Amino acid sequence: MITDPVAEASLRSTGVSPEREQFTPQGHPGHTGLIHIEWKVPGKVLIQVEVKLTAAEDSDLEKQKGYSASSYGVPKKHRHRRLLATTGQKDVYAGEWRLVTWRHAAVELRRIAASLVDRKAYVKASAVLGFVGAVEQKLLEFSSSAARLAFEGKPVPLSSSLVSHIEDSLSERKRHAKRKERFD
Repeated sequence: MITDPVAEASLRSTGVSPEREQFTPQGHPGHTGLIHIEWKVPGKVLIQVEVKLTAAEDSDLEKQKGYSASSYGVPKKHRHRRLLATTGQKDVYAGEWRLVTWRHAAVELRRIAASLVDRKAYVKASAVLGFVGAVEQKLLEFSSSAARLAFEGKPVPLSSSLVSHIEDSLSERKRHAKRKERFD
């Protein structure tokens, strides 16, 4: 479902499935492109995500300018472009691609998993957490040995980045619970 707060009311209940590896008329100058993930309702809303397994500055970002030229008639305020990378030095890159870090995505996915547990959707929650665990180990470089020690009831040497990540995950969970209380 589209949750764009500025989307017209008729679109808010529109089911739009993400499409992977979508060709676009422009990428690098003189070439077509391939966008990793895209949701669109031509003329209404466009959401594009480019997935990078490195820092934004270590990625080929020139093609994003071309990708941005492909608007499918969608008004500017309904175009949402995200660059998912391990880190980045800017909030917005060429072509209006906003940075979302894998760390932020992992925290948000943990929040979603907690919400799924609240609704007793345990299999979906465990699938989300399995993906989060892979992201945290492979991209954020958190060691699985710390989790193993914790499960064994042994002291866990924590890095400051891991402590910060856990605090962020827990604070998001608390914020989610407060929001839920307001709307229940």
